[in-house]
Amino acid sequence: MVLDPTSGVSAREGLRRMDLPTVLLLLTSIALATAGQLLLKAGMNEVGGELGLADLGHLLRTGATTWQVLAGLAAFGTSAVFWLLTLSRVPLSTAYPIVSLSYLLILGFSVLVLDERPSATVWVGAGLIMSGISLIGIGER
Repeated sequence: MVLDPTSGVSAREGLRRMDLPTVLLLLTSIALATAGQLLLKAGMNEVGGELGLADLGHLLRTGATTWQVLAGLAAFGTSAVFWLLTLSRVPLSTAYPIVSLSYLLILGFSVLVLDERPSATVWVGAGLIMSGISLIGIGER
């Protein structure tokens, strides 16, 4: 099912028309983008240190030889393909708010995988994001 942006299909109608294959495309894009972010961060932890613009050459050399960075970039590229397929089927105003789920996934996996300890403010922000996603979902019905 392809939605023509010139056909006047509303975001509400787009959400109702999201069939299982489209939902799976969107969730795959989100999962790959999340994995990409986590892999990039793990790779940069391997590179070490805080890098500035003057360190761009070092970043490119070490990043190109760090498997996590390469895997993260590949995950991002693949995520973009699934995102484009999603956008061919659903209005951007329907699909994009759902992508904010990646923020929540990254927060959770940052704690579990990268052993990060976000502040209480970050957790409150995550709660607000969840509230916003819920409100968008309710408003689209």
